[in-house]
Amino acid sequence: VDLPAGLIDGDESAEDTARRELEEETGFTCNSVRRLAASPTSPGITSEVVRFYRAEGVRRVGKGGGVGSEKIEVHTVPLADIRKWLASRKELVDVKIWAGLYFASQST
Repeated sequence: VDLPAGLIDGDESAEDTARRELEEETGFTCNSVRRLAASPTSPGITSEVVRFYRAEGVRRVGKGGGVGSEKIEVHTVPLADIRKWLASRKELVDVKIWAGLYFASQST
């Protein structure tokens, strides 16, 4: 289980990447994205930065599932139910998911 994510292509902005990955991986598009937070993943080791965005005005335009060899199963879970849904799966959950949910809960 993961949030939509991906690498920034060339001169693409982080916001455009967030919108592109949302559509490629989930089949949803949005009117706008709002950055909630950004942070290095491993300061001093890598220059990677994780950015959390909230998609607004979301609507389904395709089936999602990724591109190329990606085989992504899309789960649509209401934000109010996500903690219970994640716990029911009995899997380890990436800390970035919990961080993203926290930031989303603070941004309403």
